[in-house]
Amino acid sequence: MLLAAMLGLAACSSPGSSPSAHTPAVSPSPSVPTGSASSVAPATPSGPAPSPTTDPAGQGSPAPVVRPGDLEGTFDVGDHELHVECRGLGTPTVLFHNGAGSNHHEWDPIYEAVAATTRACRYDLPNTGQSGPLERVRTVADDVADLHELERQGILAPPYVMVSFSAGALPAWRYAMAHPDDVVGMVLTDPLLPGYDGAWAARLPDAERPAYEAQRAGDNPLRYDFTASQALLGDPPTLGATPTVIIANDRHIRWEQCPDCEDLTPVAQGLINALVERAADARAIRVTSPHWVTGTHPDLVRDEVLAMVERAR
Repeated sequence: MLLAAMLGLAACSSPGSSPSAHTPAVSPSPSVPTGSASSVAPATPSGPAPSPTTDPAGQGSPAPVVRPGDLEGTFDVGDHELHVECRGLGTPTVLFHNGAGSNHHEWDPIYEAVAATTRACRYDLPNTGQSGPLERVRTVADDVADLHELERQGILAPPYVMVSFSAGALPAWRYAMAHPDDVVGMVLTDPLLPGYDGAWAARLPDAERPAYEAQRAGDNPLRYDFTASQALLGDPPTLGATPTVIIANDRHIRWEQCPDCEDLTPVAQGLINALVERAADARAIRVTSPHWVTGTHPDLVRDEVLAMVERAR
């Protein structure tokens, strides 16, 4: 039962995700229109793309010339393409990271309000939304390399406020670890935290555990290695000095898929508490909500994002 729920979720999709060949099935819920790319032509890098697994932690971000104005399109980042949308003017740039298996429309409840205040960008990961397919297994290091390539093309530029949902915390967090001077704040909504998957696996019957571990290591429709990605966040993971707000539901991220897993609630809440305690500048907000906190508490998420933007100015 637990494994079936996990395989159906694949990563923690939001109720706003649009069904597609690459999106794991979730409980029926209102879908968000998929939208379409604008007439902006895809950008092809003029030089060699970075290695897909490059994660140059500590090397500092490039200083690109940012493309002016609003943009939306599908951009070549090496061996795959990413759909990116940017709106608004000003700094810092708010960069939205989706939950795995969903798409950039999960930020519709707050995106326009943020873009009215500063530059706001959102994108689809490979094998999701309007981005292209990618067969090889990826980790968070690949996500960071993709962001570097978008910076090289002038599509993105720091400083950033990173805003994430669920497993989207992994690339936001890893980028902040690699470039602490380029990330002025993070707002992590109901994040997947290292340690939760292990607690989930411990509840599985022995016969089901190998399939679960393979699924988390990349044998999933997203071709994403969640296990290796979480390991790249450190042991124990730390937020460092980056100002961070965690907005989490008051149970655990998969309670909708497993209502009988209440023993995971103290585990999940303990992981949040420990992370905040290890951080130099972090706090947690708990809400009663399904996993997609932005959909149920859009005003709270919007206000925390805008407060982080103002703090950085």
